Amino acid sequence: KLQFLYFIVRYYNRCTDIKMWCDEEATAILEELRKKMWEKKPNDILGFVAQWTCAKAGRCGEEVQNLNKRATNEINNKAGHANNPREAELCDIISQYQNVLARQTIAATRETNGDHNGHTAVKHEPLLGMCNPLLDMVMSTQDSYLEKWGLKSDNAVLATDETLPLFQEMARDKTVEYIPGGSGLNTLRVAQWLLSAPGSTMFIGTTGEDEFGNILHEATATEGVGMLRLHVENAPTGTCAVLINSGNNRSLVANLGASGVFKPEWLANNCYLNKEINGAGLYYITGFFLRTSPETVRRVVEIAHSRKKPLCVNLSAPFVCAAVGQLFDELFPHVEIIFGNTSEYKALEEALGWKLNGDTGAILNRIASAPVAKGASGVRHVIMTQGADDVLVASRAENGVEVHSFPTPHVPSSEVVDTNGAGDAFVGGFLAKYSRQGSIGECVKIGQWAASIIICRPGCTIPPLPPGCLVTTGSTQLADTRPAISRNTIPKQKSPPTSTHKLKRIRSVKHQNPTEM
Repeated sequence: KLQFLYFIVRYYNRCTDIKMWCDEEATAILEELRKKMWEKKPNDILGFVAQWTCAKAGRCGEEVQNLNKRATNEINNKAGHANNPREAELCDIISQYQNVLARQTIAATRETNGDHNGHTAVKHEPLLGMCNPLLDMVMSTQDSYLEKWGLKSDNAVLATDETLPLFQEMARDKTVEYIPGGSGLNTLRVAQWLLSAPGSTMFIGTTGEDEFGNILHEATATEGVGMLRLHVENAPTGTCAVLINSGNNRSLVANLGASGVFKPEWLANNCYLNKEINGAGLYYITGFFLRTSPETVRRVVEIAHSRKKPLCVNLSAPFVCAAVGQLFDELFPHVEIIFGNTSEYKALEEALGWKLNGDTGAILNRIASAPVAKGASGVRHVIMTQGADDVLVASRAENGVEVHSFPTPHVPSSEVVDTNGAGDAFVGGFLAKYSRQGSIGECVKIGQWAASIIICRPGCTIPPLPPGCLVTTGSTQLADTRPAISRNTIPKQKSPPTSTHKLKRIRSVKHQNPTEM
């Protein structure tokens, strides 16, 4: 018991004075505590938790005090379990303590440090994104390798029984690199890079409680993206095979694992998740997540609508459009911004039976002119990226639909390293500017610039932001101070802020039995 008390005292002493403790050390203490918890009776462990934290209740926030009461009630047998407190309940309490402290860490960092350029942080409601977080396994290969696995260039599919062995084969290849990924997470990482102040973004997605999951959480925290720890029991963290092939195109194969599970009831049962969703300033949902948990998306749409906050969606992939086309059609009356590429809009047209003969202009016009939900802002911009060709934006207007074309700056093919993440980077740049009241033209410009930087790097890796590129002015504006889009302002030799060397050469992971929240 003295050994357990030692861990509790060290951990909770730091909890109650948040600005003075090291996040990595506190997390390590908690993980050790959770391991020790199962070696003795849970009431021994939680007894110390309740005694120590309640003794310091005056220095704890209301959320922590409520957790203390839950722990005390459980141990004191208010639920009728005198000698056997419910272990699942106790684990849930421990996990929620961790989430409280993760959010307090971001808040404390924002208050004391400002952004990574030393600017005082400007407080805004965060951009919240929901998607399937994945660890990207990146490898350069030949077209013949795609044929071997029945894959297509510049395409994205879910893993099948036939392609699952691909991941094992890649894990044995020493050239494979591991980078935090997943479409929505990449978008938020780019947006966070541009917005700069820690806590400007909040990502919602599930992982396994394993090595890959720890890497994802560590990387997002390093880059300033908030991410609650939502673990799925007996499921590995999701991975995505990224095969770079001829023409610097990519073929993606996603093995969703834990990221493919999200239960709608979590929104009601997890007060911390609910609080983050009800505190966002802008909502971004990918088609991947819509396919994973449509009921969760419906609830988030209701929240965004009731709070009168912008809702943005991404079509994500042709196979997603084919699978959930009707769900997209259901969402459009509530959505301000729709993102997609040419093949995705055509797949959506086919899924909904519009019979527009693949006329992208007609498709954009139909979506932009779709009915608007009662009480919605009435704003709608339908954005189509076309690779190196112009970005098209169809905007709802008083007299119909206006379509604008924005030329994409040329990037020499000799400088392009990896087009994986180009679309995600565009959306990240766009939303960063949109969240700070930028015009559509400004948002597209920043999105194109961000994409032009990312495609000249392996995977979606984030470079240092050049001084003066984007700065905060006043309390609400984000001004672009560059005279023109110029990729040459980016230092090419510096390493990105994330320690990507930690992500390489991870070839085997032992999956633990996680706690589901």
